Amino acid sequence: MTSEYLRKEGNKLYLRGTEKGLSPLLAKARLTGALKYYHQAKTSSIDRQELSSCLKNIGKTHYHITRIKANEFGMCHVQAILSEKEKLKIEDGIRYHAKESLSTLFEAFKYGESYQDKTWCDKLESDIGNIFSDLVAFVGSCDFDRRIAAMFVLVECMIWKELKALTLLEIATVLHQHSVSSLEHQDFRASLRAVHEMNYPLEEAARLTDHDEMQTDVRVLKADASYQQASAESMQAISMARHQLTNLLQDEEFLNMNMVFNTLDMFKDAALKAREINLEQEAIACYYQGHIFEKILKLKQKGKMFYLQVMQLTEAAKPKLFNGQEWYDDCTASLRAMQDEARERDDNEQEKIRQAFRKEMEKELNDIAAAKTAGAVQLLKHVYAKHPPKNTPFKLDIEDMSEWDSLETKDKKRLLLKALSDFHPDKNSKADYGEKWHFLVGEISKAISHFHDNEKSLMRGENTSSGDGVDGDATEETTGEGDDHDGGEDEDDEEEGRDEDDNDDDEWTDIDSSSSEYGDNDIGGHRSPCFCGMCDGLDSDDNDGDGADDDDTDDGNSGHSDEHSDDGNNNEDKDDDHDDDS
Repeated sequence: MTSEYLRKEGNKLYLRGTEKGLSPLLAKARLTGALKYYHQAKTSSIDRQELSSCLKNIGKTHYHITRIKANEFGMCHVQAILSEKEKLKIEDGIRYHAKESLSTLFEAFKYGESYQDKTWCDKLESDIGNIFSDLVAFVGSCDFDRRIAAMFVLVECMIWKELKALTLLEIATVLHQHSVSSLEHQDFRASLRAVHEMNYPLEEAARLTDHDEMQTDVRVLKADASYQQASAESMQAISMARHQLTNLLQDEEFLNMNMVFNTLDMFKDAALKAREINLEQEAIACYYQGHIFEKILKLKQKGKMFYLQVMQLTEAAKPKLFNGQEWYDDCTASLRAMQDEARERDDNEQEKIRQAFRKEMEKELNDIAAAKTAGAVQLLKHVYAKHPPKNTPFKLDIEDMSEWDSLETKDKKRLLLKALSDFHPDKNSKADYGEKWHFLVGEISKAISHFHDNEKSLMRGENTSSGDGVDGDATEETTGEGDDHDGGEDEDDEEEGRDEDDNDDDEWTDIDSSSSEYGDNDIGGHRSPCFCGMCDGLDSDDNDGDGADDDDTDDGNSGHSDEHSDDGNNNEDKDDDHDDDS
């Protein structure tokens, strides 16, 4: 029988096997029968024209068998009932037919390029490109390792450099995706393995092609691989150091300090590998360094330095949040404990300073208390005469107090606010006037605030005592529940109800302990200690310039808010026309 006759017989079975709606089992049987005829026709070929036609038909038949197997394997209910051994058998079949399809099509093109007409060659070239895309998608249904192996098999079948380079780039992309996914699941070993396997396909692809776009893709993937490698190696170093730290603290009877410092170096190495690449891994490594300094070496200030670095890194990593992660929660708890301890130490130090000043200035304070007992007018006349404000000109003209008894409540409140502005500690800083004067104006401000609060209460309709007969040292401090003041306004500032300059004078401490006068402060900042007891906020009730509160509610926290704030193939036949004659 001639090759032409055998090809025609094979074509009959091929057309029957590619009919729509046919069961996969029957379709594979008919296509397998067509393959037998095509191989016999190949053996009977008398020239390269007949040989190329047979090879083309064989390649396209293998392609259709691959598509049927891949579609069958891709069905979820089929995978659910198949054993692992049966799955492997189907995957092997997919790889085998994909390889045979691509290799025979390339072979057909090689033989037919010189013996077939140009239309036949162009059509086959187009078919190869389409079939290649589908075959890559088909092998994608396999698991990761077998998918990579199958794609390397396809690379070996190719004779076109550009297509081969494209396939190698696809392999590198799949490896990179697997590396990223593994790192997200904390599997640094699989991530490192995938990154290392990216090297060969990238270098080979760069060698095979001169296409600018593909060369750009190679460079981008190389940069991504470097990023993934640094992140995975940092995670690996952290894992090893954590394991060693656990053994030191739990399994060793006596603490080996050499091993402690060795572990510290391992965490430092992990931080260096992740620096400016993976903020989360760098933050974790810094946390463990701080943990060792604080808990083991008992160097709290050194530990705090690393904890603050963790806060900076996690802040830079936003919008990603780390709440709920053990290392982050422990870091914030340790910082909070350090700040509470520093705050208590600061308060004790401030109290010692205040007690010393009270003892030294006992006579002046008693005089102020006596003047306060006599009333607001006597108090202001006394302090402006004996302890005049150092800021000139004064905002309060003491002559305005001569008509005190005839003034309305809101006018009295306005005069008291001006006096407060002259004596408020924020306007009389320690740096400019010394701690002694700063303490004295704080005591004076508390005495003036007593009368201001009474006038304020009267405006609200409350029946409060005028405070006569109360000693100045025993004066109840304002608690900051909306009654805090900046001490008064200029004439131009009264329309706003507060002095705009006060914002510049507020002494807020920074997250770093170096900005504190007495020690460590809050991570979020808190005011430097003030003796007036009023520095938690500013009185912003008077918004219309009349000196009176516009609202019965004075909320000191109104300005704050919480801050956390188908597998790539089409089931249509690419080309079902087969060569049936020479």
